[in-house]
Amino acid sequence: MIANIRARTVHLAPGDFISGTAQDCTVITVLGSCVAMVLWHAPSRFFACCHFVCVSNNQPQAGSYMPDGRYGDQILPHFWQLVQKKAIPLAELQVRLCGGAGSQKSQKLVPSFQVGQLNAEYALQFCRSHGLRAELLGFGGEQGIKLRFETADGSVQIRQLTDPQTGRAGSGG
Repeated sequence: MIANIRARTVHLAPGDFISGTAQDCTVITVLGSCVAMVLWHAPSRFFACCHFVCVSNNQPQAGSYMPDGRYGDQILPHFWQLVQKKAIPLAELQVRLCGGAGSQKSQKLVPSFQVGQLNAEYALQFCRSHGLRAELLGFGGEQGIKLRFETADGSVQIRQLTDPQTGRAGSGG
């Protein structure tokens, strides 16, 4: 789903994404095993941000479609198409990856069930294969994060989540 770009604050739920030209908007999302990709191009003030849940739904994709933001293999190529359509030089594009957390319990699962690790690996592989240099913020590890992205200037802040009952590391969505 495309988030409401006219709102002053946009809360991205899992599967939501947003893109456009800089406005005075704050994008907030909470991540655990999910991954967010944040794109910012200062000269054109282009931005994009997504919150994908897993790598793929293993379904064939139609030629003309609206991407399903829940799946990395649909939303990241969509963002790549936006960058190409705008002819943004890759050297000027800021790419940030956040999320992809796991847990000690998930590390004991078979690899196909380690969702955070699979999401993180897919996002990194996508960036490498498209020549994108990504800054990793709160990426991987065992702790969920809250991401705050300012579309007016491209700034990104992350805050690690803690369990309010224990004060220890918690997880996100």
